[in-house]
Amino acid sequence: MKKLIVILALLLVASLIGWWFFGDESSYPITNANPTGRTIIAFGDSLTEGKGAGKELAYPAILSEKTGVQILNMGVSGDTVADGLKRLDRDVLSRDPKIVLLAFGGNDFLRKLDKNATFDQLRQMIRAIQQTGALVILISVDFPLGGSWTRMYRELAQETGCPHVPDQMGGIFGHRDLMSDEVHPNAKGYAMMAEKIEPVLKKYLNTTQE
Repeated sequence: MKKLIVILALLLVASLIGWWFFGDESSYPITNANPTGRTIIAFGDSLTEGKGAGKELAYPAILSEKTGVQILNMGVSGDTVADGLKRLDRDVLSRDPKIVLLAFGGNDFLRKLDKNATFDQLRQMIRAIQQTGALVILISVDFPLGGSWTRMYRELAQETGCPHVPDQMGGIFGHRDLMSDEVHPNAKGYAMMAEKIEPVLKKYLNTTQE
């Protein structure tokens, strides 16, 4: 009996650890799960723009082909979160967004900018988009030796009710056959990135306001 109790206790601990590290949007309520608006927008930096392969082979273009819906590519190479905030109204809010694939933070990390300021700005961005009735899907990079950044993306997704696609460069970064340089994927790498995002996007593409 004691052995059974110990086993059950270990299973419970394992499940809690799994939820903490790998839990997804099924474990928290989603904001604007039935989004209003008309436009699907990919908003981010060079990993959205498609540096290393070109916009026609970037993940938004691949997702457009896979889903049969137009996805506007509003990625700008070199952008930090603060840069994204400056063009948020022009590139997103003014376009009647329905779903926004939000992928910022890589340049903030590489430039060693203050992470608290970065995540405060991301929060502002998400809240502004959500106020339009749109759904935000948060896409993040799991940075080497950047454990607190990885955790903060997950916590931000839960706090704001965003479906979360973690580790968009997982299985791509460091693989020469999938990279165009030290940081950016090639066409094969972007295709893998699209595969990670596709099931999350499809889950919400056909939802309508209740």
